[in-house]
Amino acid sequence: YDKHVIFSPMITVNGDEAKVESYFAAFKDGDGGPAIGVYGLYHDTLVKENGTWLIKERLAEVETGLRK
Repeated sequence: YDKHVIFSPMITVNGDEAKVESYFAAFKDGDGGPAIGVYGLYHDTLVKENGTWLIKERLAEVETGLRK
């Protein structure tokens, strides 16, 4: 079982560039069912090229990982 979710984005747009902070969580198989393998905060920089938003940079601030 693997699932990656991104939630609660905070978006600031300035022309053709945007800054986005969003939380993420990755779920893995754990004892007795799914468990959070890792979670944290993404810091993204997006740029708009030819009308399409693209991720220019993504930094992951990892808050924890699954301990065994």
